Amino acid sequence: MGFLTASARLFHHPLRVVGTLTFELVLVALRKVPGSRAAVQRVRRAILTRNLRRLHDVLAATAFDGRYAVCGGMLLGWAREGGLLPDDLLDADFVFDAVDAPAFTAAVPMLARAGFRPTTRFRNNDGKPAEYRFERHGARFEFFVAWNVGKRIRYYMYAGGDELVCERFCQPNAPFEFLGRQWLKPEDHERALADNYGDWRTASSDWHYTQVQTVIARHPAKFEPEAWDGTEMPEKIMPVMIQSASPTR
Repeated sequence: MGFLTASARLFHHPLRVVGTLTFELVLVALRKVPGSRAAVQRVRRAILTRNLRRLHDVLAATAFDGRYAVCGGMLLGWAREGGLLPDDLLDADFVFDAVDAPAFTAAVPMLARAGFRPTTRFRNNDGKPAEYRFERHGARFEFFVAWNVGKRIRYYMYAGGDELVCERFCQPNAPFEFLGRQWLKPEDHERALADNYGDWRTASSDWHYTQVQTVIARHPAKFEPEAWDGTEMPEKIMPVMIQSASPTR
């Protein structure tokens, strides 16, 4: 099948064609088709959907099943638009409690064998692993570790050499249906989204993740991001109580 023929068929059967061509070749083909921006978005949506289902099904067969929740843009897209956000098709975020680190550790080899390549690990300024990153077909799948801090949970993000300390209200998870699978989300997802985005119902074209309202402190990161292949796991993540951070605002 030639590039142009494959590209034209992508408008109608993206999953079928992507199954026969690599992701990179698909994008090369699409550049030769008028209106290729919409087609690229269509293909990326199809690929991310398929990969999210694959990730879900892999983890469903592990002890990590039921121990992680959807967050970030994937949750926002479901709540606001009933689907994946069109400008967030190369990233999917999840969060899990620090007490479930052993289950996550045991699941990593299964994810790797399923094609989710471990690439990067971030440590917080206390030296504890705080974020893990996998890649597949050009998209990132990120798992954030959360610690209980009283009635709130604390997690960490990283940008421009800085560590962003984030906190939001702690609440139980609840199941929801999305992309043909059952996932977990914060029970009151509207409160969680409001904590994170403020007016989450209104789309913003220039929004950046460093603008989240859950950030309570920002300071230089003590540790560089670590290249991680999933074979050398860190020490057990201890679910200890953490002293309150000093806010920067």
